[in-house]
Amino acid sequence: MKRSNNEYAIQMGKWLAEKDWDYFVTLATNKSPNSLHNDSLVSWANKQLHNWHARMDRKFLGPKWQNKKDQRIEFVAFLEHADSNIHWHLMVKLHAPKHDIFESEASATWLSIVPSGSVITKCANKDDTANATFCGYSSKDARPDRPADYIVFSHR
Repeated sequence: MKRSNNEYAIQMGKWLAEKDWDYFVTLATNKSPNSLHNDSLVSWANKQLHNWHARMDRKFLGPKWQNKKDQRIEFVAFLEHADSNIHWHLMVKLHAPKHDIFESEASATWLSIVPSGSVITKCANKDDTANATFCGYSSKDARPDRPADYIVFSHR
């Protein structure tokens, strides 16, 4: 039986909510697709997300961050609005107790990569419903017919 896109997004949100995430993050590019073909913009946004992840891991774990896989930042990211204001919604889990660094560096790091960008960071475990609410919001536009690079799982 084929699921509707809305059902798919709801189930994705429920699946995400089974994990206790630390943060909900929006990384916006504030770039218009007018300057690039949509596929190029999606590829560009994907590279910027991976660049952000690598820089954040380096800030957390030092120059040998790639050797500390069990301590790296974990996330699931959903791309939205590739045809207008392309941005990522992420659910983030920290495996090193460095919340102060994450909260102070997430925005500065993204803006150093994408100067036109903006960042929203919210605590995903502030109350009993925050995690599920943010997971549902992050995945609200998830669809099974989207290209694979619209959903990104961090590598640990």
